[in-house]
Amino acid sequence: MPNAPTTYFRDVDITSAATTFDSLSKRGAYLGTVVNNGGSNPWDFGTVDISMLSAGVTFSVVKNLMWRVSPNGDNGNDVCDNFKFWVSREGFESTSTRINFQSLSDLAGSTETNTDGYVANAITTSYTFTAGPGDGTTAEPSTQNVYAADDTASVSLTGVQSGATSEAVWIAAYYDVADNETTGTYEGTATAGYELVCSFKFDYS
Repeated sequence: MPNAPTTYFRDVDITSAATTFDSLSKRGAYLGTVVNNGGSNPWDFGTVDISMLSAGVTFSVVKNLMWRVSPNGDNGNDVCDNFKFWVSREGFESTSTRINFQSLSDLAGSTETNTDGYVANAITTSYTFTAGPGDGTTAEPSTQNVYAADDTASVSLTGVQSGATSEAVWIAAYYDVADNETTGTYEGTATAGYELVCSFKFDYS
């Protein structure tokens, strides 16, 4: 059985022009900002101020995240697929608090099947966001729910063996936070009380 591919995450500057990402090679060359799971450089949605609300929800900013296999990081694998994204936030009280997300691509118009075409300076209405489960649900999704930036369900690692970077899995997301939310768990210590945990899983062979 091959070892797991060597992968990494990058926070994407959402003010970038669409032409920054309109080919596999450009996405592969995009560096962005490193995001890690150790708490030192998290995927930061900022602080959501709910103090002035009396009803409904308020939103975080929209963030973009790219996942890729590193050059020479295939580790004997040919393909990655069955991508799943979900959030650990056990301890939140309101069923209205949730993360909304959508897979992105460099496509535009009505050509996408699994993704929305990237929009610079996106807001919460820019994409057909999927609402994640609320009320502290931390269960892994039963089926694939995110897709590659070429609008397909898998990422080929052909060429990665020769030093290329793989196609990206590209996610836009934002938080809906209920105005009556009072508690939640966090990870790390840098900004205790303001951190949540996203999980990303894939199969490989």
